[in-house]
Formats: sequence, structure tokens, C-alpha cells
Amino acid sequence: MMTTIKLKVNDKVLDKLLWLLSHFKKEEVEVISEESNFDMNKMQAYADHQKLMKGKSQLYSLEDIENHLEDIISKYEA
Repeated sequence: MMTTIKLKVNDKVLDKLLWLLSHFKKEEVEVISEESNFDMNKMQAYADHQKLMKGKSQLYSLEDIENHLEDIISKYEA
């Protein structure tokens, strides 16, 4: 099991900290860049938007979903 922490690091010591962390095995410590997460989320949002614009995806309101779930549940309640 690994725990994720978030640190604010002064630019003056960032290189030293990264140097220290690089001496651990990837199974022990992994540096996760927030920028890479942002880029992944941005690409996923763009892909989802493209599907929506091409009609390959559809938006539902919370009310629509609740009604749909109620219909499904009522079929199996009997």
C-alpha cells in the first residue's frame, strides 16, 4: 500500500529533494507530477466532448437517471 502526499517545495530546494527521492525504488517512492494529471484529464475531457458532439454520447439529468433506476428496480421488486 502507498500513501499519496502533496508538498509545497521552495524552488531553491526542489532539485535536492528530487535528487533524494530518486534514490528510492519506484515501488517505494514515486513522484507524480500534477501537470501530467492535468494533461490526462484535459485529453479525456476533449475526447468526451468530441463523443458528445458526434452524437456518440448523451447527457442525462439526475432526474432522468433516478427515473431510469426506479424503472429497473420496479421490474425486479415483484
